[in-house]
Amino acid sequence: MKVIICSTQDEASEWAASLLMPLFRTPKSIRLGLATGATMIPVYRALVRQLGAMQGPMIRHVKTFNLDEYWPIDPDHPGSFATFMRQHVFSQITPYLDQVHFLRGNARNPDEECQHYEALLSAQPLDCQLLGLGVNGHIGFNEPGTSFTSRTRKVHLSDTTIQRNSRQFPGIVPQEALTVGIANIMEAQHIILVAWGLEKRAALTRAVCGPVGEDYSGPQKLDNFGGRQVLHWTYDGETKTAFCHLQKPSGARNAQGRKNRQPDCRRIRHSSQSTASLEAPGARELSAVIYRVPSAPTTGPSPPTTADRALCGNRQTDHTSRVAQKKIWPRP
Repeated sequence: MKVIICSTQDEASEWAASLLMPLFRTPKSIRLGLATGATMIPVYRALVRQLGAMQGPMIRHVKTFNLDEYWPIDPDHPGSFATFMRQHVFSQITPYLDQVHFLRGNARNPDEECQHYEALLSAQPLDCQLLGLGVNGHIGFNEPGTSFTSRTRKVHLSDTTIQRNSRQFPGIVPQEALTVGIANIMEAQHIILVAWGLEKRAALTRAVCGPVGEDYSGPQKLDNFGGRQVLHWTYDGETKTAFCHLQKPSGARNAQGRKNRQPDCRRIRHSSQSTASLEAPGARELSAVIYRVPSAPTTGPSPPTTADRALCGNRQTDHTSRVAQKKIWPRP
């Protein structure tokens, strides 16, 4: 796991988009999990900008799977996540129809819909899952108290979530939703989580430094990956950048056959510098990108290079026009 603390939301969004870019550059088929919410708006804006004019050939091999959806709700409802994706992503990135997958909020039988979506996800693990983090630590609609073994299902929304979402619904606020489970999320090869705001400072602090527990969804995907690794935290107070790494335990050998260095877990877990940067009462708004990679190298997100962070809008291609002819959403 790595944690990147940025100065602004825009900087964090650029980092998140840069981490996704290797997925679009690889020639192999990619399965990408997408999230919604206010946090994702600048992330998708940065991603569209980085894809630039090359988006046609760069997205034709990518299939997307959205994380959740309200139920019951029509996909054309202004508050639906399908509408969110059309407005912020698919009106600018034009995939083929069979590349995009949603949980159908208007499904007559929600249980059958969840079973169908579960089958799609179980056919092959996601290469990457993009996530936001709720104020109370929820991911998707997996509220605190959700089992780590949970899978795609219908859930009843908490009073807090209903209240926070009421601004999206001038009428009746949905009381239930369909969501991918924590077990599904953890099966992704890579996870990128983006969060910011003073109201999420406590959630981020526990996600990075706190214990793993089902009373709080966030840390499960961030800490104890594979049950064999330990958290290592370093903090650069001058640049205000923090990185969190997962390392193999002492005694394990690296690719060169050398034993890994034993980290000081007491210093790691209780470093006053690391926790103060997150939870100090006077701390300014925090923007962070958290991403997890598997222990074995695979194609997918990696620390952004200069090329990864550069914009890709300098070249044109005739494939873009062909994609536009079969696009799923009309341009505004």
